Amino acid sequence: MKLMADRIPGTAAAFPWPGMIFGNPIPGLNRPLDLFYTLFANPNDSRAELDARLKKRQSIVDLVRINGKSMNRTLSKGDREKLDEYFTGVRQIEKGLERQAKWADVPKPKAPFDAPSAGLKGEDAIRLMYDMIIISLQTDATRVVTYRQPVCSLLEGMGITLKAHSLSHYGFSQPRIQASRERDKKCTALFAHFLDRLKEAKDSDGSRLFDNCIVSYGTNLRSGHELKNLPAILSGGGAKDIQHGRHIILPEEDTPLANYWLTGMQQAGLELNRFSHSTGILPVLLQA
Repeated sequence: MKLMADRIPGTAAAFPWPGMIFGNPIPGLNRPLDLFYTLFANPNDSRAELDARLKKRQSIVDLVRINGKSMNRTLSKGDREKLDEYFTGVRQIEKGLERQAKWADVPKPKAPFDAPSAGLKGEDAIRLMYDMIIISLQTDATRVVTYRQPVCSLLEGMGITLKAHSLSHYGFSQPRIQASRERDKKCTALFAHFLDRLKEAKDSDGSRLFDNCIVSYGTNLRSGHELKNLPAILSGGGAKDIQHGRHIILPEEDTPLANYWLTGMQQAGLELNRFSHSTGILPVLLQA
């Protein structure tokens, strides 16, 4: 599941499925209300309406395939390879539609609370998203979740007038540095609340949900946007070989961020030797 921040294009909460080796963009859900009705039964949704939506999406996919096949005869070898990559994505969409059709007969669980307000923002939205992420894992609605928090509305709720993007270029400005610290303290407190909730929540076998999860919290905690020296918190007991409770500083030039993700995915049981631009795993994470 992929969850996105509201009003930030290309960012959201989502449930992803495996894509090509370099990854495919996945549309996300950017409102707590959207996630609520993804997880729980919507009284306004009939089976006939769901079938009609699935049929319409399948018709669009079929049309794309027909047009693509007619184009294939006029393309160069390189363009045909690109088109083949595109159709790999189309086939993934078809598989997703097939899964949706199979799940259509499986009733969704009853919501444990009322549907949230459509205009929920800031800290309240983040807390609710965290709670629904936990429910989605408990009910096995998904096993992978990505979430980008709505920092803009969080800042507004904190009374900070600077925008999230502007704040990330704080340089030597003391007011911006202070505002950045306040934001980071708030985000860290919310993440700590999420970890506490994971420890309180029970998995289907009665164990703590926290002990069966791998949780990564990343950030652009620096001035500017270079993909260097990015901090990350790795938590949860799902990665049995990872030693927690340490602060590790990795070599800047020889440590692609993809190595971090590859290490986590292997610990989750995925049989992968490569992810994006990775050059290997991070053995230091597995050492005592």
